Amino acid sequence: SHFLLLALLVAGCSEDPTLVGVGLLPPGDLPVFSVDTPSATAASTSTAIPLTQRQDLDVANWLPQHLFVGGIQTLTAGSFIRFEKLPDSLTGITVTAADLILVPTVATGDTTLTPVFTIHRALARWNGDSLTYDSLTMRPGVYIDDAPLPPGLGSGTIDTGAVTLPLDTALVRQWFVTTVDTGTNNFGLFLRGTANGVIKGYGAFANLTSGNRPRLRVMYLKSGVPETRTIVLSEGSSRYLAQLLLDDLIRPDPAKMYVQAGVSYRGTVTFDLSLLPRPVSVSECLLELTLDSAASARGNGPDSLYAFYMGSNDRVEKLSGVSSDRHTVNGRPVYTFGIPLYAQQWLRTGTSPRVVIAAFAENTTFGRFVFHGTAASIDLRPRLIVTYSKAIATHGGRP
Repeated sequence: SHFLLLALLVAGCSEDPTLVGVGLLPPGDLPVFSVDTPSATAASTSTAIPLTQRQDLDVANWLPQHLFVGGIQTLTAGSFIRFEKLPDSLTGITVTAADLILVPTVATGDTTLTPVFTIHRALARWNGDSLTYDSLTMRPGVYIDDAPLPPGLGSGTIDTGAVTLPLDTALVRQWFVTTVDTGTNNFGLFLRGTANGVIKGYGAFANLTSGNRPRLRVMYLKSGVPETRTIVLSEGSSRYLAQLLLDDLIRPDPAKMYVQAGVSYRGTVTFDLSLLPRPVSVSECLLELTLDSAASARGNGPDSLYAFYMGSNDRVEKLSGVSSDRHTVNGRPVYTFGIPLYAQQWLRTGTSPRVVIAAFAENTTFGRFVFHGTAASIDLRPRLIVTYSKAIATHGGRP
């Protein structure tokens, strides 16, 4: 469907009027441009696909380079980590000590605070797209052991920028009972954050800087070898999950539209273009969204968003992303998106005009953008500015 959409959109470009050669045309052949500014008929917020360790092509820069742990108000994050490719030579070792080493990369909230979390044994595979943070709370004892492992609540010690977390030796010893991946003895661990005002990001296995990736340092004894040895492992899989109690957030004013990074809440805005004449050729279409600065919390992430075309099958067209521009109008931030190809497609096919808004950096920040919705004053509502022309007039009565 993506290629079909692009083909239709590209085909629509050839129909657009341009100013090239206007001076050569007789006056009766010049297109007459009109501008219409329909306001949104609806604005809503919904969650998108769960964040996974795979790339989400809905947002061009979505690559899970960070593992988030901690919490801010009703927003909580935690991370799964599993070390893999354990050497066969270590089967059956006696683990005397083990540390998880993480490298801080980004932070949201009060960066002077240290995130608080507990360490839990993972009990099942957690790589599936359907797994969300809600799965952990609604199905206790299925994905993680609710009882935290020793040494208990804390954040470890910091040494030259890295955070060292002592791990329960009984847990790590199970990983080496057999190094063959039977799927029963090594599901990894989960760092469960609590809300204390900060969410810290640590390098994931997909981090582009190899020195930022998680490491497992194991001190062990092996049969027939008297001295303690140490090995550091750095290959595996990881992902983070985040939960936002959105109902608590929007209950005071459900008319607003929310875009929340980190948990992938995206806004959808709908318009009615039925009053535009037919046939019509769209030369420009600008979507305007006015930010409610007081309700927003951008954090340290990019001040930018993406708009996406939503097709008639309620699916986001992944190759249709348009990035935002930001302006100030009457002292208020206004985000604009140039989407003439969307409008051409809506008018050509009769598809309901809907646009999905996503944070530019859904995987690197927990920034929140709150926009005025359809219940706001008319100058604050989401709107389209559509520049179009009707069928070009004929010259001298000739077709």
